[in-house]
Amino acid sequence: LLAALVILGGLVWSLKKSDESGWTQSANRVGQTLVPNFPINDVADIHINNGHTSVSLTKKEGQWRVKERGDYPANFAMISDLLLKLQEQKIIQSDAVTAEQRPDLYLIEPNKDKPSAIAIEVKDANAKSIARFLLGKRYMKKGPTGADVPAGRYVMVDSDEKTVALVGDVLLDAEPKPEVWTVKEFVRAEKVKSIEFKGDDGASIWKMQRDKEAGEWQLADAKPNEKFDNTRGTSTVNAISMMSFIDVIASTTSLDTGMSKPRAVIAETFDGLTYTFRIGNESSDDNQYIGVAVSGDPAKERSATADEKPEDKERLDKEFKERLAKLETRLKFEKTLSGWTYITPKWRLDPLLKDRAGLMMDKQNAEAPSVTPMNPPGR
Repeated sequence: LLAALVILGGLVWSLKKSDESGWTQSANRVGQTLVPNFPINDVADIHINNGHTSVSLTKKEGQWRVKERGDYPANFAMISDLLLKLQEQKIIQSDAVTAEQRPDLYLIEPNKDKPSAIAIEVKDANAKSIARFLLGKRYMKKGPTGADVPAGRYVMVDSDEKTVALVGDVLLDAEPKPEVWTVKEFVRAEKVKSIEFKGDDGASIWKMQRDKEAGEWQLADAKPNEKFDNTRGTSTVNAISMMSFIDVIASTTSLDTGMSKPRAVIAETFDGLTYTFRIGNESSDDNQYIGVAVSGDPAKERSATADEKPEDKERLDKEFKERLAKLETRLKFEKTLSGWTYITPKWRLDPLLKDRAGLMMDKQNAEAPSVTPMNPPGR
């Protein structure tokens, strides 16, 4: 009986020390980073998955790409921000967790049928895993108004299935949607001197142009009965300079994009560049398929004006060279955007896709007689 009591006491003491050891080890992690010495510069592949959607970001020849979008350029700033957060994230609380507790914290493998973690795995250029994170439930606390607000997130790292860390960042950057990670920078046609809209048969529907940058727009080959509305023409120019897209189509083989016989909007600039937008069919959600191509090269020398003063030449030459350098950098990127099919909001294209009558004044305004304003007395 005495021997049995000694053995039982030993077991209790052993379990108690084991629990204390685990608690001490967890407590000692507070203030540390999630992954000590995280080799951020070695990361060449990131995979994010939540059970519903996933995205793979891969560095190829020094350029980050979105695999699910046909290796379209990825947003480096977003990738850098996410990796820095994973590298610098400090643990503010660390606790032991059982298998039974993990579902309550959403710390189970990504599952489309139940609340689960967002899994992030980062690898090096040799496909060797550097670290794997499970991002679980958000930690909530009372805000100034008394409502619960996100104040952190429960995280598990690598194969440690018995420890959960609480960090002070919600890590909203970890979005497993390919369209979120594509570079949203697009073509930006500036200093436009002419715009032409062609139908899917290649015939010109309308063309407007101006002879100088600050000049008024004119309708090319205007008929005697056509009263061009310069305000509507200006809205068309604004639309061409603010083009953007929502998503990129990786493969168009199963889609009726209409890009085999598109309409076209062609803009020429005073810089010697030509922007051609191919307009396809409408996609879902009131969006439209488009393609873009950029050609031409800007002039390398500045043309002096007739009334230019000698003292202004140095300043103007410097400004020209600075603008040329920026333009060439932007042009190098813009020329890589051809060959892709994009989805853009249809409302952005509406000003460009007007028929010829849509650029004319309303009949009432066109027929209104012009009135010369009278100067008030004394003027």
